[in-house]
Amino acid sequence: MRNRTLRTWFMDKQRIRSGWSMLIFVAILIAQVLVTRIPVNQLLHFMRDKQGLQAWTAVVAVGIPALLVLVATAIMARIEKRPVLSYGFMGERRLSRFLLGIVRHCGALCPGSGPEDGRVADL
Repeated sequence: MRNRTLRTWFMDKQRIRSGWSMLIFVAILIAQVLVTRIPVNQLLHFMRDKQGLQAWTAVVAVGIPALLVLVATAIMARIEKRPVLSYGFMGERRLSRFLLGIVRHCGALCPGSGPEDGRVADL
């Protein structure tokens, strides 16, 4: 009886409950950030000091966290036995949602659209 009660806390119809799923996702993401923080900071400092790589520093600074989220999503998809695209990219508007996400993400890199001048890029 006790074993069944614990199972119902974590599982719902053979799937992990959404709250636990989110907690696992956040734990995976935090672990990735902690593991990659020092190497990424060293890479960004190296890029900032090199004349030809300075322009790419912002792209890498935004791209690495995006990559970490994608890896965490892939791990969760594997745990939950679902396709990666099932996390918000299914249905008839999946391409438009994906492209809009890329445009918004890149729009945040535009000069003059950061929080330092009180505006945030929003498309």
